[in-house]
Amino acid sequence: MSRRLRWLGWGTVLALCTAELGLRTEPELPSMRATYAPFHPSERPAVHGLQPDTPGCVELDPHGTAPRAWGMVIGEGEGPPIKVLFAGDSVTLGQGVRPRETFAVHLSEVLAKAKGISVEVVNAGVNAAGYCGVIRSVHHHHENETFDRTVITLFVDDLEQRAVVLEGGDLRANPALVDGWVAWAATESFAANWVWFQALRWAVDRSTAGGTRAPEYVATAGRTVPAKTLENLALSIEGLAEKDVLWLLVAPVGFSLCEANADPNSECAWMAADGDRIAKVLDATGAEWVDLRNLWPTGDGSAVLNVEMSWWREQGRLPVHPNPIGHAQIAGGAASAFLKP
Repeated sequence: MSRRLRWLGWGTVLALCTAELGLRTEPELPSMRATYAPFHPSERPAVHGLQPDTPGCVELDPHGTAPRAWGMVIGEGEGPPIKVLFAGDSVTLGQGVRPRETFAVHLSEVLAKAKGISVEVVNAGVNAAGYCGVIRSVHHHHENETFDRTVITLFVDDLEQRAVVLEGGDLRANPALVDGWVAWAATESFAANWVWFQALRWAVDRSTAGGTRAPEYVATAGRTVPAKTLENLALSIEGLAEKDVLWLLVAPVGFSLCEANADPNSECAWMAADGDRIAKVLDATGAEWVDLRNLWPTGDGSAVLNVEMSWWREQGRLPVHPNPIGHAQIAGGAASAFLKP
């Protein structure tokens, strides 16, 4: 009996060693072999960031040419005008409308009239800049000019080009984020990792089927925004704390056309989720910000550009840019915060 047990023990050790060597033919632990791929929305052309993120979104070349779309002076008053920087993506830029029809000019007109002064508008909107491109441009402008007020518009798709999907598997789990001996075994041994991963997959399948969230160290299949991206967004916002920034969080004007129970993978749903992520970061950093995501009335397309409304009807593409009516609504929603000293 003892000989049989001895042979069984040696056989088990040999099987484990064979399994360990076999699993080590791949460089990644079994639980980490599902790879990330860039997120590409199916409902419209993807927005790719013009530049990669830098820590804190600082400007790497502050002495180069700053992105400046257009500028003008609003109102009349004695002395030099108050100088206001508006930064953001194509909505801030005023795609589809004239400069005088943008919310930047509307806000400046309100300020000029309320204070009896002139206001110099510097519009630094950059199409498809992403959050980091926008914040880098602000650093660039402040490095070379002086502003009395800065307004930065974050759009709910600003995290789009940083989002990823899982490829080659339905689950990815990092054992290093687990406490105790399980973390050590699943990190040091490929065979132990494989056993742990199979049990984890079973547990996640059961828990997520009932609507329970998977553990934080598990990335399930589907679209996700890396935690490092949100950490960098927070770091970037905090890095502008001394610049007297008013942040605006804006949603596509087409949100008024979205169904209330949109598919979780639809454009409406993931943009809404990203808007929530950005809002949480703004709250956590203590930034001065205005939530304009609910600006557009449900089912009302009156603020949508005509060309984008036709795209919606013909192609199902979600309208993004507001018409002059929409820009006036943005200005109305932000005016009280903008007028604060």
